[in-house]
Amino acid sequence: LAAGAGAHAPTLLRLFDFAARREARRRAAGAIMLRAPEVEIRVEKDGALSLSRRDPETPAQRLVSEAMVLAGEVAAAWFASNAVPAIFRRQAPPDGRLPSPDPSQPEAVYIRAMRRMLKRGEAGLQPGAHHALGLAAYVQVTSPLRRYQDFAMHRQIVSVLSGKPAHYDAAAMQVLLASTERAEHEGRRAERAMDRYFMLRWLLRSV
Repeated sequence: LAAGAGAHAPTLLRLFDFAARREARRRAAGAIMLRAPEVEIRVEKDGALSLSRRDPETPAQRLVSEAMVLAGEVAAAWFASNAVPAIFRRQAPPDGRLPSPDPSQPEAVYIRAMRRMLKRGEAGLQPGAHHALGLAAYVQVTSPLRRYQDFAMHRQIVSVLSGKPAHYDAAAMQVLLASTERAEHEGRRAERAMDRYFMLRWLLRSV
């Protein structure tokens, strides 16, 4: 995709053009694009550590990211229009003025400052605007293998499209939300702790 070569290049380039237009539309709606580089840590069987840096600005990364956001937007519109109980992700706009980039500072400093200003997202059964994504409504559906809430959304979609009642009614969905939200939070915290542990182990080699 980056080179524009290969049998599928024309299709991929058209898709990336679509993704770029989507990004621009969301920016105009107030979306905030914070593309922080991600560090992937690999632990070998013998305990050896290796780090790789994933660039979030590559065309492929941006294309996949925008496709995932689009899937969540379409799913949210479908759930709302069909009155199917779902877990909507919402985020209110920040109270103050967001900081501007400072060329004298590393980009990571700006990203950190922006994240401190943004309000924490919330989940509920009623649709609402998601400020950072620039969307009127959003539902997470793209990771059913690792997020139980996404899996539950797939159950809802499959049930209704099969001509059956929704797998969960509103009361059951509320119970599911309450029981899984803390587990989601604990999972993310464990993941951050693991990354920090192995990052420190990697840095220890340079002492």
